[in-house]
Amino acid sequence: MQVSYGSRSHPSDYSLSTADLGPLCLPPLGEQIREQLPLAPQQYRQVSRFHLWQDRQLSLGLASVPVADKDILTLSESIYDELFELTREAYLFRIWNYIPHINSGDGDQERYRKFCAGRSQSFHNAFGENEIAYMPAGTCVGNDSDYLTILFIAADSRPDHHENPNQTPAYRYPRQYGPKSPSFARATTGTINGAHHRYISGTAAVLGHESQAIGDLAGQIEITCDNLERIAAQTLVGTDYQAAEQTLLSGKVYLRHPEHYTEAKALLQRRFPQFADKFIYLRSDICRHDLLVEIELAFIDPIKAT
Repeated sequence: MQVSYGSRSHPSDYSLSTADLGPLCLPPLGEQIREQLPLAPQQYRQVSRFHLWQDRQLSLGLASVPVADKDILTLSESIYDELFELTREAYLFRIWNYIPHINSGDGDQERYRKFCAGRSQSFHNAFGENEIAYMPAGTCVGNDSDYLTILFIAADSRPDHHENPNQTPAYRYPRQYGPKSPSFARATTGTINGAHHRYISGTAAVLGHESQAIGDLAGQIEITCDNLERIAAQTLVGTDYQAAEQTLLSGKVYLRHPEHYTEAKALLQRRFPQFADKFIYLRSDICRHDLLVEIELAFIDPIKAT
């Protein structure tokens, strides 16, 4: 199964035979437009606003909801309430959130901040005081449609969640970033269908809780890559990228400005020569106005017999 990226928000029909969940409305900047998903579905059903595909241990869910004039706080809380009801008997490994006009609005009225508030309330509704223990790897960036799109991976086995020692956990960000902090871990790992899955969240040039290298694409990419390596070390991927070449499932690079594509690709080819040619480059607004780039990685490692 795969997801492609392009100019259309989502197909009109889904079924068990669906092979491509896209195109999702994030314009590709290079030749790579499709991302492989770790699922060969055996079942399909629609539950409320979510489409759900499942194999023996893994579930993949997708919802695309028109925003129009709806309040994004209320909408995000309700769609996450549905997500948690759908996954009551499973554990979340990865969530992608694609928000139209993510940076529109000022101060606490910014759409991203309101989305975070609704998502946070839903986590609290579902998990109460233990909510942090259930926050998986995540990405939250803008899309070029009028739909809020949520894509998730869940499984029967309990995962581990990881943080970067050089970054404040997102769920501990101070009040200056909004009334509620973002609800995600820097990475999530666990065993599904006999393989070790490692999902590194959308990662940017943030140290502590502050954005770095403002206005400097090369500087932001360098810091972002440093963060990816530190997070990878926490997930036991380590920094041996020669070994990781064979286990990289996908990597996505979100760029605020399409004219940065050529420079970003050259910088990442030098930094990660073993697998940068597998990256998908997408035009997308980043959650903070001062961030130019965000990068995520996914690895699936075979488990060696002992």
